[in-house]
Amino acid sequence: MKKFATVTLVLLMAIMCIAFAACDKTPEDTTPTEYKVTIDSQNGLKTRTVSVKIGETFDLPNQPYNQGMIFLGWYTTPSGQEGKKIETSFVPESDLTIYARWESASTHVHDFKVGNHIEPTCDKEGYDEFVCYCGKTEKRNSVAALGHDFAFDSSSDDFMSFYPCKREGCTSFGRRPSERNYNDKFVVTFDEARQAKIDALYQEITDTLAEVDRYDAAAHAFVKDSALYAENKAFEEKYNAFYDELVYLVEQYQYSYVFYCVDDNEKNTELYETISEYRTDLITKFYSLYRKIYDTKFREYFFSEEDGWTADDIKEALDTSDSYGGDAYAELNKRISEIEVEFRNIANPGGDKAVLELYEEFVNLKNQIAVIAGYDNYIDYAYKNVYSRDYTPEDVAKTRQFLKEYVKPVYLSVLNDYRNSPKDSLNGDAKSLYYSLSGASFFSSKTVGDYVADYFRTMNSKTAGKTEIDFYKHANELMKNGNYYTGNYQGAFSYWIGAQNTSILYFGPGSYSGAFTFVHEFGHYYNTIYNHGASMSYDLEETHSQGNEMLFLSYLRTALPESVATDIFQSLYANQMFDAYAIVMLAACVDEFEYCVYTGTDPDGNPATYTANDYDALFEKLMSEYGIATSLNPSYWRYVAIESPCYYISYSMSMLPCLELYMVSETEGHEAAMNKYFKLFTFTDDEANVKVDSVGDTVVEIGYSDTLVYAGLTSPFDESLYQRLKEFYTK
Repeated sequence: MKKFATVTLVLLMAIMCIAFAACDKTPEDTTPTEYKVTIDSQNGLKTRTVSVKIGETFDLPNQPYNQGMIFLGWYTTPSGQEGKKIETSFVPESDLTIYARWESASTHVHDFKVGNHIEPTCDKEGYDEFVCYCGKTEKRNSVAALGHDFAFDSSSDDFMSFYPCKREGCTSFGRRPSERNYNDKFVVTFDEARQAKIDALYQEITDTLAEVDRYDAAAHAFVKDSALYAENKAFEEKYNAFYDELVYLVEQYQYSYVFYCVDDNEKNTELYETISEYRTDLITKFYSLYRKIYDTKFREYFFSEEDGWTADDIKEALDTSDSYGGDAYAELNKRISEIEVEFRNIANPGGDKAVLELYEEFVNLKNQIAVIAGYDNYIDYAYKNVYSRDYTPEDVAKTRQFLKEYVKPVYLSVLNDYRNSPKDSLNGDAKSLYYSLSGASFFSSKTVGDYVADYFRTMNSKTAGKTEIDFYKHANELMKNGNYYTGNYQGAFSYWIGAQNTSILYFGPGSYSGAFTFVHEFGHYYNTIYNHGASMSYDLEETHSQGNEMLFLSYLRTALPESVATDIFQSLYANQMFDAYAIVMLAACVDEFEYCVYTGTDPDGNPATYTANDYDALFEKLMSEYGIATSLNPSYWRYVAIESPCYYISYSMSMLPCLELYMVSETEGHEAAMNKYFKLFTFTDDEANVKVDSVGDTVVEIGYSDTLVYAGLTSPFDESLYQRLKEFYTK
């Protein structure tokens, strides 16, 4: 019995433990924690189920697709009148299924009901919105946008400043609208009738030259007021009329190109191409006349000292006539123009082998033109005759060595700064300001407009030249007169229009109308304002523009808000300096590449023959010597060698003194750099630097390097410049 009792006690204790444990356990909770929403699209696809936690919102799914049907909405039943349409997101109160309902598109009739009324704003129209139960909406009773009502100061002549819109809720700013005072002057009037008139005039001149006697020194010696003197004057009237038509056509070409860049529609494209082709033909005809006149009895009268002709002038005219005016030149140039068109039609020059074959033919044709003009190769010819440089490719060879020795380490240092720029860590207002200054349009961004305007206010002097210099005044006149255009073509440029005594400017989208681009083009523009379109070297003209950019960059160091100035300026500085040193090295590399190709030599000066398959390897080899092979595009030459043959060295030669200008601004102060920069315009006030020709045009007599030295800067052929740049930009 004792044993039984023990077992019974153990069992009893176990039961009691179970009982006590059961007392601690709460009854099972049968309340759900989520609901299931089943979605039936009724379009042949499987249903799907979504779990929604209690109290949370279920968002209606996107409109499903059912070919040939119109979606009517989501309902609580698959069809019939008893179902309720679900209009918006909802909080489920139980498990349920929602059904998509459909109606055949062929039988559906819209039943529009009044929906929302949208009030017009400054830049958006107002309207009544009508909605059909199928989801289609329709705008009715449209009201035009109100347009901005900017708070312009009517008593001021300020066209640079931005003014706020006065309408409630509008945050836009705008400038006073330009008066567009040149719209009735910048007009393309060339047509078939004008072309016929020009052709007839040229034909009359050539007929006269064919009919008159050939030159005889004894019979046709110059005698003032003789019958032949009078006959020549009558001929010159026809010649001058033809020359005026050529000037007119060049002006028409400039207008047509600007309008083509603004909008390359069919009309503008056709007009530009027509004028461009005819202009090329007419220039050839014009140059051909010098030799034809020289061979007639008019020789000593047309090319007379009385009209300002010197022996050198006559030789240059005849050389030009034999080169540009001959049939051989015309045929070569015709094929070159065709190659240029073929190149522009290549979508991806960097990856298309057709560029290589085109360039091989292009080089051969260009060298033939040089030979006709008496040169061994095209690069020697282009330096002298196309770009009027006062230095030779052999002179540039010295600068290449300076670049490789001194500037190569500077480029690598600048590249490192660019890659580690703080721009990616900018946020908030600092980020917004940085991206405005690095890419927003001067024409629409108040931020950009204000910084450029404030910079221009610092760029003035009453003593730098014979005429007061005032950048802000002339920028304001530019905005007032409206001799600028914006468009979709990616680029920016300016043309001097002699007939209107002003320039026409073009700015493309994005950064092509940004702060630095506007400042760049204004450098070109101001030179034409101060010097009235006087012909200058490409290098000097690029120094005007790039120098202005460098001074603007230096100005920003102290003009930016103190709280964010350091990171923003470092980012802008890294961008600008990388661009500057990249173009210095890349342009020199392109020039050395072209020198090798046109002269048939390798980089060491040994004879070499190049075919289409050799060009890429040659350029990559040269890039390595400049330290740019791993950071810049190895196909870059393909984009520029046909479009701008032998030009790119000007970017390098002009940027070097601009980098010196920035250095002066940082070490000697903004005013010191500004005064040196202004002398690049005012050097023409010194009679020792210029002369006035027989027709009253100013001709620059001083070379590019001498102009830089005159302004207090350093020649790009002076080794000390490169040493100082290395010391400053790598410290």
